[in-house]
Amino acid sequence: MDGFINLYKPKDFTSHDALNIVRRNFRGTKIGHGGTLDPDATGVLPVCIGKGTKLQDLVMGGDKAYNADVIFGLTSVSLDCGGEVTVTDSNYKLDLERLNAVLRDFVGKQQQFPPMVSAIKQNGVPLYKLARRGETVETKARDIEIYDLKLLEVYENEEHPRIRISVKCSKGTYIRSLGRDIGEAMGTTAVIDRLERTASGMFSLDNAYTLDQIKDFCDNKDYSFIIPMEAAVKKLHRFEMQTGEQWRAVLDGTAFPAPNTDDGDVAIYDPSGELMAVGEVQEGIVKPKKILWESRKRKQSMIVVEDLLSYSAADPSAVVIGNFDGVHLGHRYLIEHCVKDSEKKGLLSVVLTFTPHPKVYFGDADHRYIQNDRKKQSYIDALGVDCLVNAAFDQIMAEMDEITFVTDILHKKLNAKLVFVGDDFTFGRGGDGTVALLKEKCNDLGISVKVIPQLKFRNAEISTSRIKKSLSDGNIVEVSRLLGRPYSVEGEVVHGREIGRTIGFPTANLVFDPMQHLPRSGVYVAQVRFDGKKYEGVACVGSRPTIEDGQAVNLEVHVLDLDQDLYGKTISVTLMSFIRGEKKFSSLDELKNAIAQDTEKTKKYFQKRRSGSCN
Repeated sequence: MDGFINLYKPKDFTSHDALNIVRRNFRGTKIGHGGTLDPDATGVLPVCIGKGTKLQDLVMGGDKAYNADVIFGLTSVSLDCGGEVTVTDSNYKLDLERLNAVLRDFVGKQQQFPPMVSAIKQNGVPLYKLARRGETVETKARDIEIYDLKLLEVYENEEHPRIRISVKCSKGTYIRSLGRDIGEAMGTTAVIDRLERTASGMFSLDNAYTLDQIKDFCDNKDYSFIIPMEAAVKKLHRFEMQTGEQWRAVLDGTAFPAPNTDDGDVAIYDPSGELMAVGEVQEGIVKPKKILWESRKRKQSMIVVEDLLSYSAADPSAVVIGNFDGVHLGHRYLIEHCVKDSEKKGLLSVVLTFTPHPKVYFGDADHRYIQNDRKKQSYIDALGVDCLVNAAFDQIMAEMDEITFVTDILHKKLNAKLVFVGDDFTFGRGGDGTVALLKEKCNDLGISVKVIPQLKFRNAEISTSRIKKSLSDGNIVEVSRLLGRPYSVEGEVVHGREIGRTIGFPTANLVFDPMQHLPRSGVYVAQVRFDGKKYEGVACVGSRPTIEDGQAVNLEVHVLDLDQDLYGKTISVTLMSFIRGEKKFSSLDELKNAIAQDTEKTKKYFQKRRSGSCN
C-alpha cells in the first residue's frame, strides 16, 4: 500500500503515538509523517505510507494553515497552555482597534524566533530536550512569511482576554511564537490554546480522517481514503516514457537519454500513465532518484492452484490472464500493473495461466517453452502475486465459449472485480473472443477491464516469439534485455563422457528439459552459481560433434579456476555473451586449443566487465 493518509490527529496524542495506531492497520508497511504536531495540538497530520515515504520532502514542503486561541496576560515556557501557566497581567484589557492594526502588521515576510520547546536542533540536540534539562539557549531568528491573519472571534466573559485567529503561513512558522509576538505587540504577554492545523500543503480538514475512521476503512478492506502518490508530484514536470528500455532503466535506477527534454525535476510515468519515479533531467539525460515502482512484498506465501474446477476464490480479486512463457519484461509490465492496482483496491491479485500451452494441446509438436513451469512459477512469485492459477488447457477449456469463460471462470470461480489483459488478448473457443467482447461481457457482471499496451524494445513489441528467435540466433544479450534478467539454465550436474577432464578442461553437464527452446549451439561466456557463490566460466551448448555424432543437445560448462567435483549439485549457468558457433574439430588437440582460446576470451570479457568498460 503506497501513498498518503490525511490524518486528523486528536488532542493529547504525540504525532508518534498517532502513527503507531495507524501502523496497526498496515502491518509490515513503512509509515512516516510529514510535519509534527504537539500533543496539545489537533488537526491535519500528513502520513506517508509505503513508497509514499520517499516523497516525504514534497509533502512537508507546502504552506500551512492554523486556527488558534490567543490568551493575553499569561505566559508559559512552552508558550501554550500545555505547560505551567503564569499570570503576568490579571487586569489586562483588550483594545480591539489596536488588535486589528497589530494583526495587519504581522502579514508579510519577517523573522521569527522559535520557541525553546521546538524540535529545532542546537549542536545536534533538539531544543525541547535542552529545555527539559533546564538549559536556556539563544535561538536564531528564521525567515518566515504570514500570508493571511484574521480575527475569527473575541470571547466575552473570559477570566483573561481570549481571541481566536486563523493563520496562513509558510513552512517553518511557529504559531506559539506568533502568539507570543502578538502579545508583545499588544504590550503584554500571551499564550496559545486550542491550536488546530487546518491545512498542510495539499492536505486540509475537508478530507481528513480520524483514527477510528481509518480503522473502519481498513477493517472493511476499503483503501479509497489513501491519497495516491501522484498527488505529491503534481507541481513537477511530467516525463512520459515510451519504451521498454526506459522502463527497465527506471527499474534499475539507471539514467537514460531523453533528447529535447528541458532540465529540471520531473515525475516519471510509464507508457501506461503510472507514476514510476521522481528524478531530474540534466542536459538531455533523465536520472531517476526515487524509485516508486518496486515488487510488492507479500505478508504470506503465494497460493498455487493446480485444479481450477475445484477452486473458488473467497475474496474478490484482480485477475491478469496470459500464458506468460518466459515471464519476460512485457509480461512483468502487465502482471505488476495488476498487482499494484489490486493492492490499492484491497483485492486479491491472481495470475491465470494455462498448462499446457494451447498450441501444444492443439497438436503443435514443435512448440517449445522458454522456461519450465517451476521457473515460471518462481518468477511470478517474485512479483508479489497473491495467487497463481495453473488452469488445465483441456477439451473443456478448448471448447468453452466466451460467455461461459467470463461467467463461470472469471465471475464465479475467481470472483473477479478487475481484469487485466494485453491489447492482443483473445479468448474463448477458437480464440474468437476479442478485447472489446471481454469488456462488454465483464461490464454486464460489474467487472472492470484494463487493457495494457504491449511494451516495446527498440521500436518492436517484446514477445515470446521474438525472444525465441534471439535465442536461436545466439543473441543472448538481447534475450536478457527482453527478459529483463540474465538468461539462465539451472539443473543438477550429471555425469557425461568426461572427455573435458582428459584434455585439461573438466566440465559440469546439465541436461535441457525436452520441451525447452534451446539457445543457438555454440560457446558462450558464462557465470556459474552454486552454494551461494559466483564463478566465471565457459559454456558450450550443443551435441558435441567432435566426440560423437547424433548426441542430444546439452550444456557443458567449464568453471574457471575451480578444482571441485560438482556431480549432484544444483547449479545455475547464466549465458552472458556468444563467443562462436559449435564446430566439429578434426582432433581432440584441435578442440583443446579452441577451448583454450575461448577461455582467454572469457577472461578478457570479465576483466573488461570488472573495469566497467564492458556493457
